[in-house]
Amino acid sequence: MASSSVRKDNQPHRTASSNQNNNNTTAKMSDWSTAGLFMGTIAAAALLTVLELYYVGVGTRGRQVYNAVFVRLLYVGYFVVLGFLIHWMPQGFHGAGGASISFNFHPLFMSIAWAFCATEAAMSFRSPGSWGHKGRKTYHALMNFLSFSFSVSGIAIVFINHQQKKEKHMASQHSWLGFGTATLMCLQLLLGAFAFYWSRNEAWKKRMVLFHRFLGAATHVSALATISMGLANNYGIPLNDLADPYNVWWRVNKTATILLWSIAIRVLAGFGGAPSSPGRSVNAEKRHLLQDHYN
Repeated sequence: MASSSVRKDNQPHRTASSNQNNNNTTAKMSDWSTAGLFMGTIAAAALLTVLELYYVGVGTRGRQVYNAVFVRLLYVGYFVVLGFLIHWMPQGFHGAGGASISFNFHPLFMSIAWAFCATEAAMSFRSPGSWGHKGRKTYHALMNFLSFSFSVSGIAIVFINHQQKKEKHMASQHSWLGFGTATLMCLQLLLGAFAFYWSRNEAWKKRMVLFHRFLGAATHVSALATISMGLANNYGIPLNDLADPYNVWWRVNKTATILLWSIAIRVLAGFGGAPSSPGRSVNAEKRHLLQDHYN
């Protein structure tokens, strides 16, 4: 009887241990499925790029139009998906857990800053239109300023939210990558403003053009990677459904992440440039872009 009693007493512990092992197995399967999803997405993006180069061509106005339209469709789709994720969060845009301001303003503001404003800034010199160089330069500066403003607001919101809820600051890889991205953003903003608005040293402007473009692209990709890391923390997925990696919330969350990386890929593809006038060679266009940036 005693041994039977011991077995009955130990059974809940064995069940709990078994459930924990199952949850760990499910989590590992989820990690592998996520990795497979990203690898599949990268492969699909590579195939799309190859097909684009074959059918649309390299350095053509058609490629410029195609890329500009595609990027806009991607970020519109991302904000639709993000809206669903925010809608599924319990507190919505109301403060919770002792905070006067909702945490959900943080991903919203950071997404506006980088998926929209910074993307538009990056595409301002790579989209068709008859704005003229001064118009493109002004739009580029305006969208970068808005990106900076929304980023600072988003960072301030998350610090206030954590402070009021007595949570630790800078407690994840997402936080530290965001800190590094914010540092790059400030450096890029200061260098760009000084080099292309305040400085009169034409030789120094020429040397800064390629560095400015490279740092801008790196900052943009780093920011979208930071946002995707935030989404990877099961954002928008109810706690009761975390164990199931194939529920609708999980799929929408991963769709948002895929759209973010697709935006990054397409913006980088736009750096290949396209002739702003028919018949201009790619090398001539590169010289034209260099002149545009420092004039």
